[in-house]
Amino acid sequence: MRTSISLLVFLLFFVLANFSFAGISHVKTYPGYRLNDSIGKANDAESVEKAVSNYLKSHEKEFGIKSKELQLKSSYFSCGNYYLIYEQYHSEIPVHTSKVGIKVATDGTIKKVGVHFYLNFPSSFPYTITNDNAMNIAKNLFKDHLDESVKVESSSMIIVPDDKENCYTLCWKVELSNLEAGKGEAFYIDANKGSLVHKEETIRKSINGTVEGSIWL
Repeated sequence: MRTSISLLVFLLFFVLANFSFAGISHVKTYPGYRLNDSIGKANDAESVEKAVSNYLKSHEKEFGIKSKELQLKSSYFSCGNYYLIYEQYHSEIPVHTSKVGIKVATDGTIKKVGVHFYLNFPSSFPYTITNDNAMNIAKNLFKDHLDESVKVESSSMIIVPDDKENCYTLCWKVELSNLEAGKGEAFYIDANKGSLVHKEETIRKSINGTVEGSIWL
């Protein structure tokens, strides 16, 4: 009886942690997932990054990831632990909301792992909207704050997963700011339709010192 209950609990966890659909699939391993693995004694940040990279390669199946699609975005040491945050890049394009985070103790013990990784992409991402087109569309959407003080902070492609529509959308992410008005927004423009897929406010402030901590780990 106990064996049957344990099996049901395992199956339930597996279903909740791995969402698979016909058009989109992603794996979630939530914060607090602890392992007894070790990468060996952590002597410095560089050796930790190399060891964690090898660790991820050897645990691809376990975590449901492809390590070759991961790029290290931040690495820092705080309160006796190393924190490494990776972002997923599919076909060299970043995937919105993707993230893999690892917390490592100085003795090399893997203390926590957090995974949000996407799978089952289409074979290609053709597009018709150019970068210039996307920036013009974004500027029109930003028209209430459009004057000589407006600056294009960045404009680059990004893959946006949509669980509701069960698909991936290739977008141009255009970040605009008007520092005099204290306004900044990022516009996600569909790279085929030219429509607005998503918009978010951005805050750009100078910060002195080191920002520590992670909502994941």
